[in-house]
Amino acid sequence: MATSRKQLEGTFRRLAEACGKKIATRPGEPGAWFLDADDNGYVVSEFLRGGGVDRPFGPGKKPGALFDLMVFATKAAEIARGHR
Repeated sequence: MATSRKQLEGTFRRLAEACGKKIATRPGEPGAWFLDADDNGYVVSEFLRGGGVDRPFGPGKKPGALFDLMVFATKAAEIARGHR
């Protein structure tokens, strides 16, 4: 079964929460994450304080691969924070 944009967005929200990151509500919001797309697929991006954008999990990935990466990272963050 293919991973949908809706599934990615839900998993992205859980990942951001587990990592203590804010989700961007406007372009250029310093320190906030947003789910973006590039030529390779979807990507987690962060607006940097001095301007520009970082991709903390690397370049874009196909939806299924990004979903798996975000699930893994969410579990790791929860374990590190003692929430599991």
